[in-house]
Amino acid sequence: MDPAPRQDRATILVVDDSPEVLCVMAAVLKDHYNVQVADNGSEALDLIFQAPPNLILMDVMMPEMDGYQACARLKADPLTRDIPVLFLTSLDRDEDEARGFQAGCVDYITKPFRAPLVLARVRTHLEQSRLRLVERELVEKTLKGSLALVVEMLAILDPVAFGRARQQADLAERLAVALRLGEPWMVGLAAVLSHIGLLAIPAAILDKVRAQSPLTSAEREVYSRVPEIGYRLLRQIPRLEEVAEVIYYSQKNANGTGFPEDDRWLDQIPLGSRILRVTFDFISSFAAGAEPREKVRDMLNYTAWYDMAVLLALKDLVDQGVTQHLPPVPTPEAGS
Repeated sequence: MDPAPRQDRATILVVDDSPEVLCVMAAVLKDHYNVQVADNGSEALDLIFQAPPNLILMDVMMPEMDGYQACARLKADPLTRDIPVLFLTSLDRDEDEARGFQAGCVDYITKPFRAPLVLARVRTHLEQSRLRLVERELVEKTLKGSLALVVEMLAILDPVAFGRARQQADLAERLAVALRLGEPWMVGLAAVLSHIGLLAIPAAILDKVRAQSPLTSAEREVYSRVPEIGYRLLRQIPRLEEVAEVIYYSQKNANGTGFPEDDRWLDQIPLGSRILRVTFDFISSFAAGAEPREKVRDMLNYTAWYDMAVLLALKDLVDQGVTQHLPPVPTPEAGS
């Protein structure tokens, strides 16, 4: 069978501190894949973060940074955690194998290598990775299509609030990308669906909120439950459990306060929730006519409310003029 064109080939990164191993593996793989090599964990991470390969073959025992450490670093980063890592090793103890799987590897290839086995393992895990990607893309498309009707209902219910939610979603996705959060689209989806709880709020209360009329204490209590209602509605839908949790904790302060059961602190609150907490307040003040840079400076004073890393990322986006490109919000007349 003719080898695949180079531009269509998967890229395999081989990491080993032995020049002989690198030469052997490159010879085994070069007719089928694009091959990159690195002789230590640090160099491998630099290559991976610059241009992620499709699969990694990594030696376990290396100086300075061993395979376990390098693999754990990759699995901790949303942009690289899905790359299959196969360990190259002469270790054969059960505890060594368990440690490798705990670090995030998907398989072992033991030394000395046999070319047919190497190619078979690589081919199998590349195919599994491809199928996972196809499944994820299918689920994302299905979810987005299934939720289109719900989103349309929200737009009809309150066009102005929905317009601001679209602005928040746009900004939240940009922040998720800047903060290297995996699947930024889910944060944007959470921003839009955070208003799904409005569907369960009495029309009389919504009318008062739109008119900016004072609410009674009982009405405020009902309206404050919008995130919780959204959470309870969405957590029953497969693949939306994470979105539901992001919504539920989106009004919780960075110091852990904000709900009666103040049991979560900054390192436990989902990053998506911290992004929504910042973007909701920013978009609300932006809609009220606040100057974007001035609002960010003001928000930076509230260290108990916001995650400072998120705010600093927002400051960078505002300095880049991102607010000039947010989706427009309909006027109440246009939406009525």
